[in-house]
Amino acid sequence: MLFRSISRHILAFGLGLTALLAALQPAVATIYVGGDSLGVGVHLASKAPSVAKESVRITSNVPVNQIYSVPKGSTLFLSLGTNDAVGGVTKVQKNVDAILSAAADRNIRVIWLGPPCVFKTWDDSAKALDGVLSGILAQEGVTYVSMRDDALCARSLRAGDGVHFTMKGYRMMWDRAIAASGEADDAPTLPADATSRKTQRVAELSAPLPMPEPGFRTGGPVYYPAAVVPAPLPVFHRPAF
Repeated sequence: MLFRSISRHILAFGLGLTALLAALQPAVATIYVGGDSLGVGVHLASKAPSVAKESVRITSNVPVNQIYSVPKGSTLFLSLGTNDAVGGVTKVQKNVDAILSAAADRNIRVIWLGPPCVFKTWDDSAKALDGVLSGILAQEGVTYVSMRDDALCARSLRAGDGVHFTMKGYRMMWDRAIAASGEADDAPTLPADATSRKTQRVAELSAPLPMPEPGFRTGGPVYYPAAVVPAPLPVFHRPAF
């Protein structure tokens, strides 16, 4: 009897300790940012955890891998389409289906951030792909957030390459996406001088390298390997926004 009583006390203590440790553990973030280098910028502006990388295309296996990199049940803000538009790619139904299928398998809600306007010769392709994605995702019941309008096409919000944004521009993307999603926004407020020359310069230096222009040969576009693009120097003290 004494042994059973001691065992019950030990078990109760163990369960209580487990519950206490669980309560002390920080909650796992349920909002993530993924996709391409624009997603990296949105991550910096929103402070949401990120699996985004440079030079990611819809027509690659990277988006599916990103989905398997975040916890089940998460909401993933996915910025995709700009790198495909560089080469005029608009036939993306099969790849979009694969991305959404992977998300469904993991109970992940996708909020898709479309390709914004670019100050490049291939902006028509970006516009066309925006329309294609809007149609596909509407049929699938997925929230699609178009980034093509006069507000985000303002040159003052863009980095020198005409593709990436200043930090204020990335925050505008995030504000638009989080509002469309209905999720709670825990991102800090931008400082009042977010449009200052200094702040814009910090944003440009913090942004990923511009996407390479495609080469062309018989048979279609050829994307230069990422390895030939020098990696940016690490930033050890990035200011908080």
